[in-house]
Amino acid sequence: MRNKSGKDRIIKILRSNEGSTMVETLVAFVVLTIILVMIYKVVFFCSSMRMKSHDTDTVIEKFNQEIYKTDDARDASEVQKNSLTFDSSKGPVFYLMLDTESTQMDKNVKDTQGTDYTAFKLPLYQIVADEYKSVNSMIDSQKLITPKVLRFIKK
Repeated sequence: MRNKSGKDRIIKILRSNEGSTMVETLVAFVVLTIILVMIYKVVFFCSSMRMKSHDTDTVIEKFNQEIYKTDDARDASEVQKNSLTFDSSKGPVFYLMLDTESTQMDKNVKDTQGTDYTAFKLPLYQIVADEYKSVNSMIDSQKLITPKVLRFIKK
C-alpha cells in the first residue's frame, strides 16, 4: 500500500463535498441579500424622484395659474412680484449682447479678427421688467426648482 502524502490528502479533501453545501448556502444568501439591497435602493430612488417630479409639477401649475391674474387678485403666498426699474444714474437694466460662447462667432459677426466681442452691447434704456417668483412652501421643504418669469415692459 502506498503512503499518501500531504498533497494527496488536500486533493482528496478538495474533491470531496464535505461541508461545501453549507458554505455555498451562506454565500448564496449573502449574494442574494446584496442584490436585494441594491434593488431596494434603486426602487426607493426612483420613487422619490417620481414624487419630487409630481411636487414640482404641482408648484409650477399653481404658479402658472397665479401669474396671469392681476396684481390685486394674485395670491401672495404663491407668487412674489419684484419690479426691476430703470435708474438713469446706474445705466440701463438690460443689454442685448452677442453670444460669446458660440463656436460660430467668426461666421456670425462680420468684423476684423481679434475684436473683443463682449464690448458690443446694445443698451435697452426704455425697457423695464417685472420678475415673478414662486414662493410656495413646498419649494424649500422638498428642495424643488423655483419657477421664475420675467415680464418685459416698455416705458
